[in-house]
Amino acid sequence: MSVRRLFQISIISLTVWSVSWGCSAASTQGNKKHTAILGEIVVQVPKEAPFPDIAGKTVPDSNFPVYLFGWNESRSLREWLEKLGNDMKSISEDPDSSEKRWIAEKRAEDIYRMVTSTGSLQSTSTDKHGRFMFRNLRVGEKYLVVAADLVADKGIVLTHQIVGPLSPGNNKIRLVNDW
Repeated sequence: MSVRRLFQISIISLTVWSVSWGCSAASTQGNKKHTAILGEIVVQVPKEAPFPDIAGKTVPDSNFPVYLFGWNESRSLREWLEKLGNDMKSISEDPDSSEKRWIAEKRAEDIYRMVTSTGSLQSTSTDKHGRFMFRNLRVGEKYLVVAADLVADKGIVLTHQIVGPLSPGNNKIRLVNDW
């Protein structure tokens, strides 16, 4: 099996938009010191997928674990994620290199352990619509949002985004996980 199949790793796109999801944000809208991150995780399904009802569509990724890390506390994790991104670029340049694949697999395993075992500021899982929320965050601060799970047919799935500095009110993000 290829690394792509075992370890589906996505570079995440961040989309900040102003459309409300109908979530109540009364606790953050009037408070200038605290804010929230409203997010969603979606899966981009390729047109050639063997499931005609979702092929070529973007669907919500439900019940997916999401972790929030403070900026200063996440320095080591951010460095590991950057190295993994470089590993994936290197594999795309030389897809037949088993050594590069092995390095990326081991790094993904290490990152998964770091994310799930170190103290995140907050953690949650996406709802049936692929949405999640982190509340009571400080305005002006930067955070690292990491979604990580061990998925039976894909291996380790990691997606991440640096968010901030946060604005008052709700800060919305969208993490896209390639199939």
